[in-house]
Amino acid sequence: MSDYLIVAADAIRARFFTLEAAETPETQSGPRLVEQSGIMNPKYEDTQQAHAGSSQSGRNRAPSGASYSFDDHRAKREHDLLRRFARLIVEEAARRIHNEKEHHLVLTAEPRMLGLLRGELNGSLRNGTEVKECDCDMVKDSPDKIQELLARRAMLPACQAPAARQPVRKANGPRPRVAKPDGA
Repeated sequence: MSDYLIVAADAIRARFFTLEAAETPETQSGPRLVEQSGIMNPKYEDTQQAHAGSSQSGRNRAPSGASYSFDDHRAKREHDLLRRFARLIVEEAARRIHNEKEHHLVLTAEPRMLGLLRGELNGSLRNGTEVKECDCDMVKDSPDKIQELLARRAMLPACQAPAARQPVRKANGPRPRVAKPDGA
């Protein structure tokens, strides 16, 4: 198993990856990012769809001409849903780190979600786990692209080409031709 656990998350889903070494380094490139599992936040998606066309919040005018505003507390409700999902993500990451003995946790999420994940991390991980954060939304990217972007930021080792075989040179190869003088 790998020393790295990588979590790519947004408001709707989280994907869990590990960095796996090549089985045969002579013929395969490695290490490679391998997706292990994922979790969804269906409550957030359902809430977004339910409120998409509703006009609950806004301003209203009284018959006297005075205006007043009202709010259905969507922002607070959305924040609570995201915070609960962040807690779920951190619990799953902590479980994997305790079971699999990963020593590096890399979190990638857009800044708002990353802040929620950071807030839920307190005391969840065992001592000695190194946490790195990347404020990019990579949840829709391929494992290769995620690894490339994180390697560019020095958060993961880059994927290396297969171990190249050195070309074998013959010790007694053909000798270069030398022109002979005409008079010889």
